[in-house]
Amino acid sequence: MWPTFWAEFIKCMADTHPQVADWLTPLGPMKNEAPSHWRVTNQLLKQLRSRQESEYRKFCRVN
Repeated sequence: MWPTFWAEFIKCMADTHPQVADWLTPLGPMKNEAPSHWRVTNQLLKQLRSRQESEYRKFCRVN
């Protein structure tokens, strides 16, 4: 789980699976240790794919 949702995730896990929450808590959230140029490239690809999907969906019609 990424840091943004870590607290909520641990809270949910503690409510439903306390043993798992106890195990995960000291591990902490995931860290993106990829070099910055790969993270930027990934963001650009994500934006491009999102734009392509939006364009595709404009032409989809349900009869």
